[in-house]
Amino acid sequence: MWNWFLMLGGMLVWALHFGGIYATASMFDVISEADAHGALWTVAALTAACLVANAALFAVNLRGLKEDAVIAWMRSVGGILAALSFVSVAWQGLPALIR
Repeated sequence: MWNWFLMLGGMLVWALHFGGIYATASMFDVISEADAHGALWTVAALTAACLVANAALFAVNLRGLKEDAVIAWMRSVGGILAALSFVSVAWQGLPALIR
């Protein structure tokens, strides 16, 4: 089960980040404005946490490349997905970080 989590963890982080940004924008849009300072700081903090999680997943997946063939394949896919998730999270969080 742990190997499956490591393989799909990047996609999980990406989905949580997307849902968190969507929920934050929706909540702040109802309360005040979607581009309020609180919303931007919340998105920036969520983005930073997800980037750290993706970097950790990438590092853990790299360590497992010396396992047997199936586990090594799962870890290589997990590393690629964690890297893709890192880029995607950074791209989605970029508007909050630019302002």
